[in-house]
Formats: sequence, C-alpha cells, structure tokens
Amino acid sequence: MPRFRWDRLPRDIQLIILDLLVAERWLVFRKSPSDQPPRQHLSTYAAVCREWQAFFEKPNFRRLTLHQSDLPELERSVQGHRQQHVRWVWLRFQIPPYSCVDCRKRETQTQDRNHDLEFTRAIWALFRILRSWKQDATAPKNMFILELSAHSPGDGAHYFKELSDRADDAAHLNMRGRVKHPNDRRHHWRRHRWNRQPEMAARHRVFGSKLGLRFDMRAACVKKGTDLAKVPFVSHLIIRRQFHRAFSAKALLVIADHLPRLELFQYEPWRGLDDGEHQQMRDRDHGMLLSRAAKHSSSLAALSIFEDFTSHMHSGGMRFGHPVLAQLALRASYGLQRMCLSFLVDAKDFFRDSWPGNEDLQEANQPEWTNLEYLALTSHALNPLEIDNLAVAAAKAARRMPKLSVMEIWTCGPGYACIFRYSFQKDDRPDLRLSSTWGCSLQKATAVAWQHVAQDRGWNESRTKEVLLDHRYTSHGQIIHLLDLQSTIIDNISWRQLGRESRWYP
Repeated sequence: MPRFRWDRLPRDIQLIILDLLVAERWLVFRKSPSDQPPRQHLSTYAAVCREWQAFFEKPNFRRLTLHQSDLPELERSVQGHRQQHVRWVWLRFQIPPYSCVDCRKRETQTQDRNHDLEFTRAIWALFRILRSWKQDATAPKNMFILELSAHSPGDGAHYFKELSDRADDAAHLNMRGRVKHPNDRRHHWRRHRWNRQPEMAARHRVFGSKLGLRFDMRAACVKKGTDLAKVPFVSHLIIRRQFHRAFSAKALLVIADHLPRLELFQYEPWRGLDDGEHQQMRDRDHGMLLSRAAKHSSSLAALSIFEDFTSHMHSGGMRFGHPVLAQLALRASYGLQRMCLSFLVDAKDFFRDSWPGNEDLQEANQPEWTNLEYLALTSHALNPLEIDNLAVAAAKAARRMPKLSVMEIWTCGPGYACIFRYSFQKDDRPDLRLSSTWGCSLQKATAVAWQHVAQDRGWNESRTKEVLLDHRYTSHGQIIHLLDLQSTIIDNISWRQLGRESRWYP
C-alpha cells in the first residue's frame, strides 16, 4: 500500500483527518465497567508534531474534569493560550470511600465537618485559579460552563449501584454501553435488578448531611481573610442528578454571587428523604434559591430545577404541590427568559391567581412577564377532572407573556401520562397540543381562552391537536423525549441516565 507524506496532503484533507481523530474520542462504546474512555488519545496525537499540537490542544482542553486533588495541576498546566481553549470545567468533589461496615450508617458530625472544610478549600482554590485566567467575558457567544458534583467512591459500591454507572457519565461524552450489575443479595440486587428498598440509614449515607455541603468559615483560606474570588466569565452553572449528595443553598448563593455574568442555572437536586425533616430542609433551600433568583435578574436569564426521585429512595411518586414555593417561583419568573420547574411546584399553584373561581385574587394591574419565552411546569391537575381549569388558567397567564414561544405542562406516572403544550413561532399560527393516555378533549371554554391568546398574537385561532399516548409509561424518565423543551428541562446525559435506570427498578 503506497504511503503519503503528511506535508504533501492538501490542507482540506489534513483537516478532515484531524477532525476524524477528534471525533473518535467521543464515540466510545463501553462493553464492561472496566472500559474507560481513551482519555490519552488526544494527548498522544498532540505529541506528533507542533502542527498537531496546535490543533489538538483546543479539543483536549475544551472540557476539563477535575477532582479537588487535581487543582494544583490545573494551575500549573493550563497557562497562556490554553486558558482560551477551556469552555467547561467540571469539579467532581470527592469524599473518602467507605466499606460495608459503614454503608448502613449515617455520616458522623466529624465526617460532615471534614467534608465541609475540604469543600471550602476546593471552591476557594478553584475560583482563585479561574480568576487569574485570561478569558473574553464580553464576547456574546463566549459560553463558559462550571459544573459541580459531590460523591464518594463508596456510594456506588453497595446499595446504589447505579451510581457506579453515573460516575463516568460526563456531559460531553457519548456513553452508549450499559453496565450489567451482578447479583448482590446483601445489598438487595438480584438478577441485575434492585428488589427491595434499602434501610433509611443506608439512604442517608449516600445523601450525606441533610444540610448539604456548606462553606466552613474555619477553613484556613477563609481565616486568612481571603474572600472568594469573583470569576467574571462563567455564564452557566450546572449541577446534574449525577449523585445524591446536595450542596447547601447558602453555599450555592455565595457561588452565584461570585459569578457576575451568570446567565443560566441548571439544577437537578434529589428530593429529600421521607423522614420529614430532610425534605423540609430541602424545601427551605429551594425557597432561598428561588428568592435570590428574583433578585439576580440583572444577569440570570434561565433557571431550570428538576427535583428527581426514585421508588427505591422515596415512597410514593410525584409529590403534590408546595404553594409557598410556587409563589416564590412566580416572583422569580417575572425577570427570566426561561423557567423550567419539574416536580418542585405544581402548575396549579403557580397559576393560582388565574384559576377559574379565584377572580377575587386577580388584580386589575397584574404584572407582565416581559421577557419570558419558555416555561415548563409539572402538575397533578393534568387529570380528566381538572385539566380544563388548568388550561384556562394557563391561557389567562399566557396573555401577559408577550414573548412566549413554548409553554409545556406535563405529568407522568405508572400507567398514565399527559402533556399540554402551547407553541408559537413568528409568522406561523399558534399550536395547541394535548397528549394523554386517556384521550381527553378540551372543552369549548378552554378553546375560547386560548383563542384570545392567538388573537393577541394576530391570529384568529390556534391549531389544536389531541394525541392518544401509549398507556405503558411507568416513570417520568420515559416521557421526557416527547417534550419540546426536553434539553431545557433536563440535561441530555441526565435524560439518558433516567432511561437506563427505569429498567433496573420495578
């Protein structure tokens, strides 16, 4: 077979070859838990020659995944022009592993304090490093993502084996394999499926402190009087459902306050455990975040909160609404362009003032959502008895949303699912679509309410379509792909995780 000198190939052919080598890195197929992404490939290619080094440094440094122990190396290695290549930093805060002796024990107060101290040192160090980077924060399309997560290697070794899969699910990788879990009767896994709910103490172990990871003001970096550095170029803050451990709202608010250009906060916390106090703490934290979101509107444009739950962690399915949180969310939404709240508040409570029969709550001069373009909520009211009232209330609110492009209200559970969607694109008639497993139809009063919305947009009426859904849905992870706002409601890797895990639990 004839050989060709690289420097004699046309430049277009050279670039095609280099692009194929980059693509090879992301198309990874894991056949077993031991298979890992070929992380060294691009580094190897970069060592071929200076030309290849200049080409491969950009994709090699675009997304960095770090543990707190990697921060000194980050500071040493990412210097000069390399800083311009980085667009995504994922700090995976790692808690020490634990054995079967401790997998059914809650963490001690001493352990919690040690975790908080280490977390404080890690965030202070990361922000100090990022603050020194030369990034163009003024470029309108210069998106920079900071992702946070917290886990222990022991979390996926005992009762919650799905966490071992999530550990390597980086948001920028295409992991197409599926890990087959072994039988482990001691930890309630049989025939590659979970078959019994773990004890509450075991659940508390993987959730960590009910207060979440906090900043400890006794940390040396704080005692020295060193304030947390501001990072002016971070535009997105993401915390996926990757692991169960939470960050306290106070810590998240401090982080957000030191990201002056923050435009999007995508947060996928887990519902608090069913011991009463744990969920109350989570709801209190959610309230703090929503309250601050209403005051952070100078830069924050998009807020997405997806409160996840599973049958082996929580009793019951989708929880009923929280009116106080719904009103806090309502206030926050007035300054946003996008808001997606899943399983945190009920759309019925969000649209309370517009609900038929609540005319006494409807003020003459209600505020408008002057910027809101996309809205997604979940609701128990998507049932044959209440769906028309909910749709009418949503229509009344939509008339005060002059820029609204898509509104989706959805629900799903064992044997039922429903999606109510309004969409409007410029120069096209508004669309109204109702998809359900029971094949319901909207009443005339509902159609009239949405006709008024269409008329506000310059059209006489909306296109209306009713769709019958398959009744075999068993969990919310199976319906998300039907939503127009899927990628806004939940991260794509998180959605894939939900699809995998729905096969592991009865």
